[in-house]
Amino acid sequence: MIQKEVSIYVNGTGASPNSPGPGGYGVVMCSDGSCQEFGRGFRLTTETRMKIMSAIAGLRALISPCKVQLFTDSEYLVEAMTDNYPRDWEANGWCHDNEAVGNYKPRIANADLWSELLELCDRHTVEFNRTKNMSAHPWRERCLDIAKEALEDNDVSYDDGYLDDILVRLDYGSALNVLLSELPPEMLLDYAEKARASRRNERAQELESRGKRRAALEKLRWRFKHDFLSADCFYQERCSTFMSLEEYEDEKTGYVLSWAEKNNIDPKPDRDQAA
Repeated sequence: MIQKEVSIYVNGTGASPNSPGPGGYGVVMCSDGSCQEFGRGFRLTTETRMKIMSAIAGLRALISPCKVQLFTDSEYLVEAMTDNYPRDWEANGWCHDNEAVGNYKPRIANADLWSELLELCDRHTVEFNRTKNMSAHPWRERCLDIAKEALEDNDVSYDDGYLDDILVRLDYGSALNVLLSELPPEMLLDYAEKARASRRNERAQELESRGKRRAALEKLRWRFKHDFLSADCFYQERCSTFMSLEEYEDEKTGYVLSWAEKNNIDPKPDRDQAA
């Protein structure tokens, strides 16, 4: 059976190659003289994931097996797929065998994406090409524009695979700290259950504690807005487990100062009166 020939240009953008932040990907798919464009944005992901995911999105859009020339500016992606690194990682259970410490083998980052990319490459005949010269491959810049436009879309979501990796599977301290400070409490509590199911009990406890603390803080701030007395009672009954009295007083003072600034009022010495 003769496979249809398709050219796919992809690009991804993010705050950092390996640190969490907003990111997106763009794809331009050309065949038989016509081109199709699409992209997607995420609230928290990495640039590296967007580079890989852009290739996945392009191949996923093909209805039937095709012969694909895929163009990307990612040297990492092209080298990995050309030298079959993901095949070796898959055979080793998606772990770094050469970095094993005792019985523990560190997991390959972005294993969820590499696994899906391998499945798509088994379905299609794909040649990965690196684009270095912008003028020689104008679609590369267009893909980047699509990725940036996707970030401004109202449908921007979380990159679930990335969150699952960092919050449950991997031990990336700096990335974990960012996610713990930026994710809503209900998501932290949900991932605490996933960590517990994966027998990451210490991580589960950390996520659960942080999630409950952040949920309590949100309720406290609501009470600060409506009634400081009820906030004091709520702290004593529900929040003293998650924060010290000094931390609570700091939150209270911070709310008053923020309230005063928004309303162009100088905070009075007695913060309760100021509120």
